[in-house]
Amino acid sequence: MKPTLHRRTRSGFLGIALAVLTITGQSLAAPPQDKTAPTLVFIIKSDACQCEVNLCVVGEQEVRNFLAANPWGFRLETIDLKTRPKTAKEYGVLAVPVVLLLDESGNRVARFDGFFSEQDLYKSWEKHRTAQSGSR
Repeated sequence: MKPTLHRRTRSGFLGIALAVLTITGQSLAAPPQDKTAPTLVFIIKSDACQCEVNLCVVGEQEVRNFLAANPWGFRLETIDLKTRPKTAKEYGVLAVPVVLLLDESGNRVARFDGFFSEQDLYKSWEKHRTAQSGSR
């Protein structure tokens, strides 16, 4: 079955998510990984307005850079609000993209709404790790 994509060409997570959504009707899921690893949740909306789509594309690259450079072995969970609209209420999402950093126990370490950088992700995780090691 040939996927039918929207009129705009999109790349990366969004492009893959659109192709998967068109074929299966399900959101893009990360491959099975260690469930005890920290998690980065990347919330997008593939049918958002162009300005939000642009932020998602920029955010996607920042997420990729962070995951490629970090030694902590994050799991990636990508959620598309187009197919999981109830998630918006669950996480209090008013606009996309949203990134959540969760520790190994699933506790929220940081949240970024809208624009964020790889450095923001790194600094938040390092702050958490420093606080965690100081409390031991």
